[in-house]
Amino acid sequence: LARYSYYRPQALDVDLMNEACHLLLGRKDFGAFGRSPDETNPGKKGQHSCIRNMLQARCIREDARAKALIYCDFTADAFLTGMVRRTVGTLLLVGQKQLSLAEFAAIVQNADKTHPGSAVPPHGLCLVRVDYPEEFGVSNNDEDI
Repeated sequence: LARYSYYRPQALDVDLMNEACHLLLGRKDFGAFGRSPDETNPGKKGQHSCIRNMLQARCIREDARAKALIYCDFTADAFLTGMVRRTVGTLLLVGQKQLSLAEFAAIVQNADKTHPGSAVPPHGLCLVRVDYPEEFGVSNNDEDI
């Protein structure tokens, strides 16, 4: 399991983390949590934006045991490079009560890259599904995978 998860010995307030997750929902600038397209591909022509639409953000405790696994689940129209890892790192600070909900809200609202959250290691990061627009001609049916 060590290769596929990220261990944190500190107790986490998952309910508080979920309150923070609600602040991520909707169309907003996620520059605080990931590298902008300008940073990752400076030669790319056209407009670059950190605006993304977060459709779902939640943290789920596997069971009520103190050392149970916690899953962080995100669905968006697109992700910035490093966005999920840095978002989880910042949510962990909220869950450890090292960062208040008000501070988290300010980071989200201001797209503040200087906040204290750091990217968690990629252990356990898993792309579960990609949905494409119909015009791409790619099936979104799980049975076809």
